[in-house]
Amino acid sequence: MSKYTDKRSFFNPAGNIAKGVKIKMEGKWTAASWMMASMPMDIRNSYIAAQVTIGKKLKQIIKDHIKNSDLGWEPLADSTRDRKGHGRPWYDTGAIYNNIDIITKGTNVFVGVRPGVMHPKGKRTLTAVAASMEYGTNKMVARPLFLPSSKELKRSYVNKVFGIHLTRKMLSKYGVRPKYM
Repeated sequence: MSKYTDKRSFFNPAGNIAKGVKIKMEGKWTAASWMMASMPMDIRNSYIAAQVTIGKKLKQIIKDHIKNSDLGWEPLADSTRDRKGHGRPWYDTGAIYNNIDIITKGTNVFVGVRPGVMHPKGKRTLTAVAASMEYGTNKMVARPLFLPSSKELKRSYVNKVFGIHLTRKMLSKYGVRPKYM
């Protein structure tokens, strides 16, 4: 299994918001990308549809964690808690919660904050605020949300979703029912 670090931002596929954030992508990404490019368009669209289905589930998991603050994050400073009126780190104005979205770019599907949306209380984008929360800053501890949430997706669920989408397309278009390992 090959490993490399991809410098795209988790929050922004264009990679221009949370600069310096590095994500380790494991697996044969070059081979997967080539495979997707060589597939017929209808099969490729089924692959994207499967990713969107999984993205919807991940979006709900993320929003539930924001609402419930149940990932064991370090408590907010007293002054921050007093200012906000509650102790939920990822919930401030509701802007991040309300802007968690499924972003499709080519054959890649991301779940995060749509690029370019400004925080209602300041000059920073929501992606910059989310990156600061996820990875921490020199003044704030990290309170990871996206990575722990993505780890909750069980491989069996992911395989099932891909199997359903691809089998449905293969059966309707080509009259074959693939067997998945």
